[in-house]
Amino acid sequence: MFGVKMVGISYDFQLLGNKWGQDQGVGTPGEIVTYSFASDNYMQQFGFFDAFIVNPVFQNEITDALAEWENTADIRFVLVPDSSDVGIRFGWSIFDGPLGTLGRTTVPAEGPLRGVTVAFDVNEDWFVLGNAPEDEIDFSYTALHEIGHAIGLDHSSDPNAVLAETYSGIPKPLQDDDIQAIETLYGANSIPKIELNRFFNTEVGGHFFTPDIVERESVENIKSFRSEGVVFQVMPRTAEDIIGSVAVYRFLNIELGSHLLTAFSGEMQVLQASDNFLFEGESFRAFENQSSSTIPVYRFFNLEQGGHLFTTDGPEKNTLMQNSLFRFEGEAFYAFPEMIL
Repeated sequence: MFGVKMVGISYDFQLLGNKWGQDQGVGTPGEIVTYSFASDNYMQQFGFFDAFIVNPVFQNEITDALAEWENTADIRFVLVPDSSDVGIRFGWSIFDGPLGTLGRTTVPAEGPLRGVTVAFDVNEDWFVLGNAPEDEIDFSYTALHEIGHAIGLDHSSDPNAVLAETYSGIPKPLQDDDIQAIETLYGANSIPKIELNRFFNTEVGGHFFTPDIVERESVENIKSFRSEGVVFQVMPRTAEDIIGSVAVYRFLNIELGSHLLTAFSGEMQVLQASDNFLFEGESFRAFENQSSSTIPVYRFFNLEQGGHLFTTDGPEKNTLMQNSLFRFEGEAFYAFPEMIL
């Protein structure tokens, strides 16, 4: 068993009857749901944890499972410090020993979802970092199942669904029945995504970024620019109605010939008042805060050549952090990973 069987209605999938979001109507957005890795037990919480999930491997697998739901439906998950007010809290519990109950999600009996707890069996020999073989128990698959309950889905009568009542032994992504269920409850994820291309200016040493196809093709024909490919995905300028999105502006450093991207309104005003920078307008939109499906975009300043570099790549970030010619300026904004085909 995965967890507790609840009562619900609908096709092969079943709904618990309550959901996230101010509007409890079926097909309405789930909005932003906070989540945390429990660090304490609170008097008013629905479920009690016997231990806390502190291993980053398990934390990352939970976040990845949240991202799969987020990429499918109109709902976002934001990690916050643990407290009694967090939307979904994750931890370990003692159930009935190995190969018994793998996880249990506890939700309020009625009204909007709130204070949900998701507990995993602390005594299970979990398989992590990849898909488990049939004779082992896959943690990420179990997390994907339990999160389905945490956002309003009951067990499905479709044996192929992730929300099937029993563990299938074959880890898989969300199936058609799961997708139909979550899109029925919240609507489909409709966030538009476009690719951001990065070019290295071999003459001035700085980098140039563009999401515009026509501009990209034009720059590709300039010998002094070397294409470094798609670095991450962003939203088009027209995505103003996406909750939590912010405009990212582009400036040309007239003196150096390099470009700067900023999502900070205060910095934009300073740059607009400077004679050294030419305002080129809004380039694209990104997120102000990180959610389970987005990644941080790190900003570096080249102390020797004066240009800025933006990256989401962990190894590249670590290399730049060790390079005395680059100054780390923190997280600039949050975007989507490059699409892997």
